[in-house]
Order: sequence, then structure tokens, then C-alpha cells
Amino acid sequence: MLGRYDADGGGWGKTPDWAGTYNFFPDTVKPFVALAIPHEGWGMAPSYDKRTPAADGSGNPVKFQDWVPSPTSGVPFVIKTGGPDGPFDWFLEPAQVERLLQTHSNFLGLVVGEMTWSFFDA
Repeated sequence: MLGRYDADGGGWGKTPDWAGTYNFFPDTVKPFVALAIPHEGWGMAPSYDKRTPAADGSGNPVKFQDWVPSPTSGVPFVIKTGGPDGPFDWFLEPAQVERLLQTHSNFLGLVVGEMTWSFFDA
């Protein structure tokens, strides 16, 4: 897994170029690559209010399921969520997981655990 961040002092900004990151890898390696995308900072679903850290070009909040790689992108990804060192409202809710599993064939699952954040932040 490749940890992919687009943060600048906590502001996520617009949707990153997920395909550009994924296509960096040679075709022989791509079957073994999935982008690890953090969920921290998004606030509780389904509020998607001002706490949502991503915004489109007009400053409108972007929903998390619209921010991750689209199902048509072909970019496989997992979501980093959970751990002991973050607020509970940063955790991905089961309803969001279910929605992503239903709508994003490229969503492979979650990375969850007490050491998850420490591992990726290292």
C-alpha cells in the first residue's frame, strides 16, 4: 500500500490526481499497489458540513465518497481509519463503508488498528 496524502496544514484541498499517483507505477507492479487514503479530519457522516476538509474549486464542501478515487478511475484504494490517537468522529462509519462497497468496485477495504496511524505517519 502507498500512503497518499494531499494535506497542507490540515487542509485537504481539491481531489488529488489519484490516477497520476497510481500510474507512476509500472504496469508489472500495479497489481500489487493500492492507495491508502486517510479518513481523518472529515467529521461525522453524513453531516458533510464546514468540517469537511476538502472543497471544490468554488469552495463548496466535497463529500468523502466523491473525493476518493472514482469507480471508473481503476485506482484501487483502502481507507485508513481508526486508531487510539484520533477523535471518534474521524472514524469511517459503517454506513459509509457499505456505500463505498456498493458504489466503488475499486474500494478494497479498510486499514484499521491501534498502530495504523503511527505506521503511516512514520
